[in-house]
Amino acid sequence: MACFLRKKRRHVPGALILLALALGCAESSTPPAPQATPGPAARVMAVAATSELLDTPGGAVTGLVEPGTPLATGARRADEAGIVWIEVSTPDGRQGWLPESRLAPAGEEGSIATH
Repeated sequence: MACFLRKKRRHVPGALILLALALGCAESSTPPAPQATPGPAARVMAVAATSELLDTPGGAVTGLVEPGTPLATGARRADEAGIVWIEVSTPDGRQGWLPESRLAPAGEEGSIATH
């Protein structure tokens, strides 16, 4: 069913406009929301040595991340007790926090100090 408000541009009584809105026929002046895309801070990182994945910066261990595992990072960072933490996601969907010092761009993890 075509909406009568789109057929002609003319004066329409208020009651008909309310009816059209209730039926979902009125044209929206709001543009559609843009699709979410990774921001400039999103990168693929990796660790050089097995690292503990934490639930919060400096928090409880929720699992381990093995060397070379690609990790998606977002824009969330935190400073806890002088350590910069980065929120990461693993390929199997786990999310957690790792110290920034443990991360390097994927393929360059050999440059990380592992002591």
